[in-house]
Amino acid sequence: MREILKWSAIATVVWCGIMIFGSIVYWIDNL
Repeated sequence: MREILKWSAIATVVWCGIMIFGSIVYWIDNL
């Protein structure tokens, strides 16, 4: 059970990082 929570947290952090990175790239691309 603890493994599932750990991987869920990792997946959330990775997804947020991708979203933030994508937003920055999109913003720079539209300057």
